[in-house]
Amino acid sequence: MMRPADDYLEDADPVVWLAERQAEAERRVFFVSALMNPAFHWFFTQGQQALEAELYIPGVSSLLNGIEASLRVTMAQLEPDYGGKLALSPYRLLSNTMLRKARDAGLPVALLKFSDGEDLLSQIETKDNVAIVQLRHDVCHGDILKFIQRMDFEQIDILTPECLRPTAARLLQVSYNWASGLARFRADHGRRPEGFPIPDMPQNPLAEWL
Repeated sequence: MMRPADDYLEDADPVVWLAERQAEAERRVFFVSALMNPAFHWFFTQGQQALEAELYIPGVSSLLNGIEASLRVTMAQLEPDYGGKLALSPYRLLSNTMLRKARDAGLPVALLKFSDGEDLLSQIETKDNVAIVQLRHDVCHGDILKFIQRMDFEQIDILTPECLRPTAARLLQVSYNWASGLARFRADHGRRPEGFPIPDMPQNPLAEWL
């Protein structure tokens, strides 16, 4: 975890300290700068802020909501009858079906895979939920029991928000990948303001848990 901006130590290397502060500032504005749509970029921004504050349950939930909202909004904006006034169907929620429709519309849904070994594009053709969909169902419906961890030295099971930390780290990286790819897609389809470069992905502040 990086030190807060006002936590400057007298023996710190000023070059390193300034580089850390710059990286932190770029990370804080990444999702807003990349996506540039308040209908969904705030879910990502505040999800990241929550994770950096070690608030894993609300952080993971917010990132999942951001992914779902960004899919729903983008798909709605691609409809032939879209006239600038956004209307979202209450029935089009994150699912294998939605991901198939998004793939068919050209969205980079392969970026939502949760591991290198996951064949997301093949699995969305089945009834078995891909990892991102199953995680959304589990966390956003209040079921975190599968994240219980076994404490062998005491022979007990525990369930604390920290049990979500490895999942949170991976989800944040997926969110970075998705935001970068979606930003390019939206720019190519006239759904992102022109004249604003897409920022580089920041370093994952939870990388040690990947």
